Amino acid sequence: MGGGTCAMLPFHRAKLGAEGRLVVRSMRLVREGSRQSILQSLSEHSRRVRVPFNRQGVPYYVECIWKARFPQYLYQAKDVRTGVLYSAFAYERTAHNGMLFINRLFAHLESLGMDLSQVVVQTDNGSEFVCNSPDLTRRSAFEAAVEANQAGLKRIPPGACTYQSDVERSNGIIEYELLEVDRWQSKSELVGKSTAWEYYFNRLRPNSYQQNRTPYQRMKNAGIPSKIAEVACFWTVTILDDPKYKNLNFILPQSVNHVPRLDIK
Repeated sequence: MGGGTCAMLPFHRAKLGAEGRLVVRSMRLVREGSRQSILQSLSEHSRRVRVPFNRQGVPYYVECIWKARFPQYLYQAKDVRTGVLYSAFAYERTAHNGMLFINRLFAHLESLGMDLSQVVVQTDNGSEFVCNSPDLTRRSAFEAAVEANQAGLKRIPPGACTYQSDVERSNGIIEYELLEVDRWQSKSELVGKSTAWEYYFNRLRPNSYQQNRTPYQRMKNAGIPSKIAEVACFWTVTILDDPKYKNLNFILPQSVNHVPRLDIK
């Protein structure tokens, strides 16, 4: 799975991330291959770990991808210092979708008063982020977007997986706490519940590996004013390459139990 890292900084004079670093990554939500080969792979894994395999136990979101053509990729950005998380779904993993994601993220940060010239975007060498061409003058759509916003761009060394460990942990959390346990009947519900869960993650969910502090608390500790930190926590999860869902903007919920409603079917 390709991934990347995006770094940004400060709200006014308070730095959002350590050394301006925010990790950006994309992940595939279902393994590559046919449905039968995936089921066989899951069955073989169950046999190796001596756990009975039940076809009915295939994760719900995997079934949604197979049966209802739900988006099978997830783009995520996570600030290293504060842990604030931003996500978006996509049907395809491309530099164009990477560009849509980073532009939307830059717009969100600018609305909070951030100087994008102090942002450093760090990615791996996946084609959804960078142009792997012998011609060093060529730029991917993602690279061009970063450059156009006067932010910096840094690529991690090939195979340096530990550079992305923080956002990879979040990849697992959203799978275990949302995608594998929640149920939805439409893409409207998918983006609505994902938005509510991500606000909960940023505003209220304690992180055990950060002394049980929430990203909101860590932003305040970094010197970011409460009102700005509150708005920073809320981000509408969209589907980048779906015309119906790519430009959504929900209103900040009054509580974490509030799930934004959509009229789109």
